[in-house]
Amino acid sequence: TCGKVPVPLDYANPDGASIDIEVLRMHDDRQTSRIGSLLVNPGGPGASGLPLPIELASDISDNILQHFDLVGFDPRGVGLSSPIRCVSNTEKDQLYALDPDIRTAQGFAIAKQDEDEVAQECTAKYGASLADYNTVYTAMDLDRIRAAMGDSQLNYLGFSYGTELGTVYAHLFPGTIRV
Repeated sequence: TCGKVPVPLDYANPDGASIDIEVLRMHDDRQTSRIGSLLVNPGGPGASGLPLPIELASDISDNILQHFDLVGFDPRGVGLSSPIRCVSNTEKDQLYALDPDIRTAQGFAIAKQDEDEVAQECTAKYGASLADYNTVYTAMDLDRIRAAMGDSQLNYLGFSYGTELGTVYAHLFPGTIRV
């Protein structure tokens, strides 16, 4: 099942603009005793999490699938969740083609100049709202997803950067973690 969970763009202004977080829930019809949802995140940052439940289904224990729905999501700014696109694919290709040797002063200066230009273009395109695409707000989005799934506690599996996201969630919402 696919869907969207509305979240505030800026949690400091929860009645202001909102964005949608795209989610995919995979439910096994053979579930015998559902415990809840297991939110999964592949890491990144910047990686889409929508395909992860499908990818994990063949590798994860049947015991988990009998008790949990697998839920993947595109974090804010990624994929189908109000994506941030600072440069075009052509511009990315041009930047990668430069391949400056950052171990040298000249190469480092070239890389820094290119990164500064991208940052300026991105800031010009998105303005102050760019600051709303961060790990803390993404962790707060996790709590909205948890609630939208009807779960009183979060069950979470994160890989790579996803472990950082899970740690931030645990810090912000220690009372909603299933242990």
